[in-house]
Amino acid sequence: MASAKDLVAAVRSRKAPGTEAESAQAYWKRQREQWIADLAGLREQVKAWLAPVIDAQAAETKDVDFSLLEPEIGAYQAPGLEVRLLAEPAQVVTLRPRGMGVMGAGMAHRAAADEPSGRVDVECGVRRAILLRLHGDGVSRWCTFGDGTERELDEELFIDLLFETAEIEHIE
Repeated sequence: MASAKDLVAAVRSRKAPGTEAESAQAYWKRQREQWIADLAGLREQVKAWLAPVIDAQAAETKDVDFSLLEPEIGAYQAPGLEVRLLAEPAQVVTLRPRGMGVMGAGMAHRAAADEPSGRVDVECGVRRAILLRLHGDGVSRWCTFGDGTERELDEELFIDLLFETAEIEHIE
């Protein structure tokens, strides 16, 4: 059986100069900064995908920042986007960050290396699609699980989400 003396010896033997554990505050600050950077990257990627639609004067975009408050993370401004589809009538689709700790349905069965760590809703009125940020090994990616299967966000999927949430019919 181990004693308190054994624990003291073990703790002292593991401590090396300059290897102090990161504080919880520093950890969450770093996580928040990465989350905000990933949101900004998503916003810029979506704007790039929409460039031909904007050039054709079928849509406009507007950068929007949302105020969020989360446990451990605190209050912060999260980059989002409004996409105004110039249909008749015009539809506004919003990319609204919901937070790092907010997940969607269907994640319990997931067994992958990437950990869900953030959610953005693509919404128009009461219609919504959920994008989840999956983060692992320092890399983040965006996925949707709307039909029960994981689909990684790309231009085609995002355009489909716009059609779906704005209830605009495809013209074949």
